[in-house]
Amino acid sequence: MLNKYLQLYIYLYFFVFLCFSAICGGDIVSEEGTLQSPNYPEDYRPNKECIWKIIVPEKYQVALKFSSFEIESHDNCVYDYLEIRDGHSLSNSPILGKFCGHRIPNDIRSTSNKLLIKFVSDSSVQKAGFSANFIKEFDECSSGNHGCDHICVNTLGGYRCECRIGYELHSDGKKCENACGGLIELFNGTLVKIVAPPQFRITLNFTHFDLEGNNVSFPNIHSSIQINPQHSKLLTFGYFDPLT
Repeated sequence: MLNKYLQLYIYLYFFVFLCFSAICGGDIVSEEGTLQSPNYPEDYRPNKECIWKIIVPEKYQVALKFSSFEIESHDNCVYDYLEIRDGHSLSNSPILGKFCGHRIPNDIRSTSNKLLIKFVSDSSVQKAGFSANFIKEFDECSSGNHGCDHICVNTLGGYRCECRIGYELHSDGKKCENACGGLIELFNGTLVKIVAPPQFRITLNFTHFDLEGNNVSFPNIHSSIQINPQHSKLLTFGYFDPLT
């Protein structure tokens, strides 16, 4: 009797183990969820092929963000890899990326409400695999610029404002200010350093200039401006009134 129970236990153990290890991939219809390689966070199984097909509501996109990633490394990802396609066709949907190694992929966004993820492992090296979250995503910038002065950039779950070249973003996160130019007033002993973006040169125009000359009764006391154009993108100048 004991042997029969033992045999039944062993049979059920291997049945559950084989079924569990064989299950991966599938169709997922949801607004959000988590995808993980088989056996995660332990090493994934050898000789696996898992295909997930994600569907979110119409008029939305699928956004995928990885939290961990460790797959056998190869320059061309020919052994173990994760392949992501923009759609549900393994042959016709555009490839958004094919990944392996230890570097976490950038956030991925589909152009429709469908995304396909394919995971493949060979028989040799196994790693910890991957974990990623997906959500339904909407392009917030498609409905307006949300008060951005120049450019509205869609991000996962939101948006941000950016400025065109030559401008910088104000502290309010929306307005753009001219990054070059302005009025500089120098006071006694002031040293000013002007730094321009790499694609610009610096032009210095004096609108008012009135300093004492060198023909004074006290030659050890004088005012001067020193300009040091170290290169085209950096200009240092100052107003000095030294005593020697």
